[in-house]
Amino acid sequence: MGANLFPPSNWHQSLSARFEDEPRVVDRLRAAGDTLSARAVKLRLDRIESRPGPEGIHWAFRADHTPADFRTLVRGLGAAITAQTGMKPIKPTPHITISYWAGERLPRMLTIEPVDWLLDEVLLVRGGGRPYHYAVIARWPPQPPREQPVAEQQSLF
Repeated sequence: MGANLFPPSNWHQSLSARFEDEPRVVDRLRAAGDTLSARAVKLRLDRIESRPGPEGIHWAFRADHTPADFRTLVRGLGAAITAQTGMKPIKPTPHITISYWAGERLPRMLTIEPVDWLLDEVLLVRGGGRPYHYAVIARWPPQPPREQPVAEQQSLF
């Protein structure tokens, strides 16, 4: 991928939309994070998918299914953000962006050897600059992950 690779130091799982970078909004987002009571989540990334995106062809590691604890984390953080800012939350899917500007679209979804990705910290960040990077504004550790995942329906496909 060369220069089209999103730097691995920036690989992350987004849990909300982007917000205005003004002190009042940042303070409210901090207050939302302060209410975090979810567990850390283990994602099992097992495929690479490509699709057209707003900036070019988007490649991402994806998970075959969404763990229950991920849904709980997203719902809880989304409700806190709405309560603090009045803005509607997004509904993210488990993924890690590899590139926003891939040179080509994959002919099909690629299955890969599973990679376990532990979401063990929630960050409020400011992104920007050249090269693009994230500056941490605040961080919250979720509760420890479950020893054994919650039983849940597996994908039938």
